[in-house]
Amino acid sequence: MAFRPQVNDQLTINNATYAIAEHPAAPGVPYGQAGRRAIVYQVAAGDDYRALKVFSRRFRTPALVLVAQNLAAYASLPGLQVCRREVLTPERNSPLLQQHPDLAYAVLMPWIEGPTWMETMIQKQALTPEESLTLARSLAGILTEMEEKGLAHCDLSGPNVILPPKGGVVLVDVEEMYGAEFEQPEALPSGTSGYGHRTAGEGLWGPDADRFAGAVLLAEMLGWCDERVREAAWGEQYFDKDEVQRGGDRYRLLVEALRDRWGERAAALFERAWRSETLQDCPTFGEWLVTLPEDVPAVETVAAAVTAGGVESEKKIAVGAAQALMDLARRFEEQDNPASALQTYRQAQALAPAGSEVAVELARIVQEMKTQQAQAAVLAFEPLEGAVEPQPATPAPRAALEVEPALIEQEAGEKPAPLSPAPQAALEAELALIEQQGAGGETTPPLAERAAAAAPLPPAPQAALEAELALIEQREEPTAPGPELLPEEKAAPLPPVPQAALEAEPALIEQQAERKELAAEETEAARAVPPLPRRRVPRWAWALGGLGVLVLVLGGLAVMDAVPSGELGSEGRPIIWTFVPMGETGRVTDLLHEETGLFFDIKVATEYAGAIEAMCANPPEAHMSSLNTFAYVAAADRGCAEAALLSVRYGSPTYNGQFIVRADSGITDISQLAGKTFCRPDPLSTSGWVIPSIMMKAAGVDPDNDLAEIVDAGSHDAVAAAVYNGDCDVGATYVDARSRIEEDYPDVMEQTVVIAVEPDIPNDGVQFQTSVPQELRDQIVAGLLAIAATDEGVEALDTALGTAYWWEGLVEADDSYYDGFRQILQAAGISTEDLVGP
Repeated sequence: MAFRPQVNDQLTINNATYAIAEHPAAPGVPYGQAGRRAIVYQVAAGDDYRALKVFSRRFRTPALVLVAQNLAAYASLPGLQVCRREVLTPERNSPLLQQHPDLAYAVLMPWIEGPTWMETMIQKQALTPEESLTLARSLAGILTEMEEKGLAHCDLSGPNVILPPKGGVVLVDVEEMYGAEFEQPEALPSGTSGYGHRTAGEGLWGPDADRFAGAVLLAEMLGWCDERVREAAWGEQYFDKDEVQRGGDRYRLLVEALRDRWGERAAALFERAWRSETLQDCPTFGEWLVTLPEDVPAVETVAAAVTAGGVESEKKIAVGAAQALMDLARRFEEQDNPASALQTYRQAQALAPAGSEVAVELARIVQEMKTQQAQAAVLAFEPLEGAVEPQPATPAPRAALEVEPALIEQEAGEKPAPLSPAPQAALEAELALIEQQGAGGETTPPLAERAAAAAPLPPAPQAALEAELALIEQREEPTAPGPELLPEEKAAPLPPVPQAALEAEPALIEQQAERKELAAEETEAARAVPPLPRRRVPRWAWALGGLGVLVLVLGGLAVMDAVPSGELGSEGRPIIWTFVPMGETGRVTDLLHEETGLFFDIKVATEYAGAIEAMCANPPEAHMSSLNTFAYVAAADRGCAEAALLSVRYGSPTYNGQFIVRADSGITDISQLAGKTFCRPDPLSTSGWVIPSIMMKAAGVDPDNDLAEIVDAGSHDAVAAAVYNGDCDVGATYVDARSRIEEDYPDVMEQTVVIAVEPDIPNDGVQFQTSVPQELRDQIVAGLLAIAATDEGVEALDTALGTAYWWEGLVEADDSYYDGFRQILQAAGISTEDLVGP
């Protein structure tokens, strides 16, 4: 039987007895959180609070024991407290596992209190610049230390970053963390939507795995103190998954906010990550840490950094940042990691002011390391049996070596002798071919296609040229003017150029022009940001509840003043309207203010239970709500709410749910669901659980005892995906949630089928707290109906409230409209208080 604990249930784990804790905002309900792989319950032994992570069947494996052993060595690092863990195994915990088999390989670890970064973004909770900087520096510090120890989380994202009340951040869900000696998982992590690098689909497993996702998180945190950024955010993360690493208004706005508040260097780091082709191209977290100030700079100070007077200050900062990276690179050398050392030295080189002593020193170090690598590559070269003996180096590679002194000085900010166009074309054409050969013939068009005509190079000269690649790239980078070179310092005359290189030159020049044109277009893009498309954030985004679990955050619902200052609806005492969840409601309340002259304050509750409590509090914490059917009936039965309007979707004020199974499952009727795994969006979903449980009882299936397991998928979309993937035998969603995942699962309509449709369920709508005067209700209802009768109003309802509710219109309805639904509940013997609490 699935593990479904009750409050105060006791579990003896390794000689300690823990009790299932009660949710602080939902009496009688266990305190827990549901994620993609597990449900985490809070358990307590006196004042010792722990997290018990119970994995779903698919992820419940003996490998978790080895994972815990590997992680234990890093539990003392800041932000990695959850690495201190105990795994429940058959050897050590046999009596408990005989009683609760689903606790096999569950993990006991510290309980981390606080909201996730995702919840902060969903609620659009404002941060001060000081708070943004504190969070970003905390995260950068944690990730820098991890990177120095060769560690990577491999799934950095908003849900996996917790913000404890005492400040800083803590990382969770570390089961897939990378370490040099860790065993690679069978299925590599691929990141989280909105944080995935263009290469994430190939799998994230390596010391660089966090660099892109970490850069996005840092940019989100730094930008969150800017109201423009908060308003532009897509949903539970700032970027829509389809716009990651592409240009666009949302990207340009965030870069602008970073530049305005934190300076050019912070913005440049994010831009570098955003444009990166590989994870290795992204900035190290050490770069982020030395770039972020310890204190919030005044906006005037940031602006002054680009003036003549601020240039010297910027140079000092840059020198300090470069020296810090040099220290990090030396540590990599001490750890016998020359590849990471060279990469870090080059990143320090990019920061060092041209012509400075640090730049000269870095140029020398980088050149020495590259020469050593080139010599090692040449020495390591051995022709395969039967292979053609390599010929002497062609003129172009020799040219690359002969111009080396000038290029070295150029890296340090000196002015080299100009390279003639022909040798440049030769080098560029042959480098393109080197990339092609090194990647097994696969290169990114159009460069490979344009250089395909060039003659192939022998293997040994390739090694030499590869060592010069970064130096050649420097030719295109502007540098500060340096002293003229003496005649003997200038490059020797270059040998003739291969014909193939000359033929490739026009195409290469064209490609360079295209790149410059693209960069210019992005630079000149208008800074004014029009309304951006935002995600229709599903209800589950505010409700991470597990089996019978409510994760309840009231999101700052304000208690009304005991002594009112002015009439209800005035600017000093606005009407509080609570949503679960809150969409972009500003347009609707603005239109409603124009219609009625009343003022409104929108607040969000992360669960329907929270909105109910807000309506039923004494004094009330909300005057209006937009509850779903089940939540409204619960609030109305407590005498706290009265219905006024129903929303219209697809032309109807009601909706239906459905039962879906895989087409090859053999299941054709609800009566066959005993012993099956059932997926639901969350415990309070009307169409996803309340009505389905009633229908199962009517068909002779007791959902509490007859189902093999109940899985909280978190959303209707996730239920459909879980059934499609075979993770659940059956699931319940609204009709037809499957259409929302067709982009990811094009054949979902063929691979899954509907076996039952639920009766009509009233849509959500608008309800009033019973203390709100009738004349004020009438004024608001008339205003909303007037808005819904205009094209502008319909668009506002659809695109603003539609972020969560998809309202197309409104119709009047009183409490009697819910009588049929109440009869269904009564027939099934279900009380609203049983699920929501008193």
